[in-house]
Amino acid sequence: MVSESSVHAAIARATRFVVRHQDDDGAWRDFYVLPGRSDAWVTAYAGAQLLRIAQWRSSHTCDRAIASAIDFVERARKAGGGWGYNSNCPADADSTARSLLFLHAAGAKVRLRDYADLARFAVRDGAFATYRAGDAWGGWCRGHADVTAVALRALGHVLAPSHALVRRGRARLSAYLRRRDAFASYWWTTPFYLALEVALLFEGSAHAPAVELPRFPLPPDAGSFERALACEVALVRRDIVAATRYARQLIESQRDDGSWLPARILRVVDPRSKSARDIYCNRSEIVADDRAIFTSSTVTGALVRFEAMRARLYTRERVGGGHLHIVQPSLA
Repeated sequence: MVSESSVHAAIARATRFVVRHQDDDGAWRDFYVLPGRSDAWVTAYAGAQLLRIAQWRSSHTCDRAIASAIDFVERARKAGGGWGYNSNCPADADSTARSLLFLHAAGAKVRLRDYADLARFAVRDGAFATYRAGDAWGGWCRGHADVTAVALRALGHVLAPSHALVRRGRARLSAYLRRRDAFASYWWTTPFYLALEVALLFEGSAHAPAVELPRFPLPPDAGSFERALACEVALVRRDIVAATRYARQLIESQRDDGSWLPARILRVVDPRSKSARDIYCNRSEIVADDRAIFTSSTVTGALVRFEAMRARLYTRERVGGGHLHIVQPSLA
């Protein structure tokens, strides 16, 4: 059994950890690689997870951190448009899409030009590439499913499903998902990353592809980041038993400072790699979120979604005198 109090306590500790590790300029920075740590991308991602907490339960602490993150992301916009991994890197599709998703969810003003900047990462086959030709080379300028799903989510705020860019992108993504290695990601080590992004993209959509979300078990060495994603995928599938198991494991593995142990999750792909799982991709360096911000914010967001789902599963029964009796289903 996962008690309500244990979930709430874990979320509160994690929230304090994430807020405490926000830098003075409003950014969260994580993943130390050759160009340095990411700022705009990580800030937009962590900020979006913090928004979940604030929307689930009002928090002045979250509100202040989110406001600072919004200011940073708006300042981090590149002069030529879009957002990048950090100030040392050119704009990329994933950082731009994450920034747009965060700003839109926060109710911040987003320019149509920002969405146009994201649209320019679309390649001829309908997918979205991480970088434009000229800013990088090789596989980084080819379309990949994990980038395409996030870009389409962001563009869905301004483009109708019938728009050519959306139709072509979804058709390309659907074709990819029919492959044997459908949920293999170019940039990520876990298939649950793409599975969740696809679920979020097509959630409530009449245009969802006929693809089953993965039901394969977590590997024995799965870290908290992958477990949190698996928890969210289980929630999308309404598999409450699996989601509860993952939530319990996440709560039990939370560290004393409120964080979760970082893991090697981000693949720094050799640009010679043309697709996920080719020889160059498999031999690429894999790095951890050394400051634990990316993992911890991901887990926190998953626990919030878990608790929100459980609240919706409560049933109300009329008892004597017309009073309401709240009955909670077993989530053992």
